[in-house]
Amino acid sequence: MARVVKSSLKLASLLLGGALSLSVAAVTVYQWRGEGEVTSFGDRPPATAAEVKKRQLGVEPALYRVKSVHDGDTVTLTDGRRVRLIGINAPEIAHRGRPGQTGGKAAKRYLKQLVEGKSIYLQWGVERQDRYKRLLAHLLFQDRDSVNEQLLRQGLVHLSIKPPNLTRLESYHQAEQEARQAGRGIWQLPQYQIVAAADRADYQNTFRRMRGEVTGVTEKEHLWVVALTGGVKVMIRKDSLPAFSAAGLALPALLGQEVVVRGWVHRASGEPVVRLVHPLEFEQWSLR
Repeated sequence: MARVVKSSLKLASLLLGGALSLSVAAVTVYQWRGEGEVTSFGDRPPATAAEVKKRQLGVEPALYRVKSVHDGDTVTLTDGRRVRLIGINAPEIAHRGRPGQTGGKAAKRYLKQLVEGKSIYLQWGVERQDRYKRLLAHLLFQDRDSVNEQLLRQGLVHLSIKPPNLTRLESYHQAEQEARQAGRGIWQLPQYQIVAAADRADYQNTFRRMRGEVTGVTEKEHLWVVALTGGVKVMIRKDSLPAFSAAGLALPALLGQEVVVRGWVHRASGEPVVRLVHPLEFEQWSLR
């Protein structure tokens, strides 16, 4: 810990304006001894270890007060800015005539208890805004514990992986695993259980965890297509491949293997498609 000495010096400045005048002001000078016992001087004190860590994490040094909670993963600050919590996705609440999803009200209620009317820190994502103009951030309590992680641990939301915002991914993944293994919150619901990829009749615009045998692996110009039983297609862009390779996941070697994938199921030419961006979205896999 650096030892800081504070003292005041007189700083004289000469001002020329037809006649010579002299003004004298008191300036605070800080002296401290840092690494290697090197003595330093400055007009500001050195950062504490906590401040250095905070800056490295990209945490806003100012506290922000939460005005309201929109749903289980979005809040509005008192300055009017809307913030989408990074790394999580909550069940939808009823909105604009659309019915809510089971668990949506519970996630919103819990987030309100945690942060509404309270002051929090924000840790910005590498990508700071989404297509809806919402700010992207991790919410931190004043002790720097993660609000996002707390929601995951309680089983009120599921992990959502969107590069390049991968800070805290490991701890978020562990928190979700803990909730899943304990059967908390949404992990009791049928929608969040592993289902057979072949039973895909209602898989559209919904989050699913699917088990199936890999029946084909095809390389395209910009992506790889992994086909599962039942016609489900898993698409992985080539610019995402380094992360899969680092995890030891070679896509061609999956042929004939049983895997579990997770993600949002969409329809393309009438067939269900899941787009993956990270190896953690393969919940289970093995290579012969």
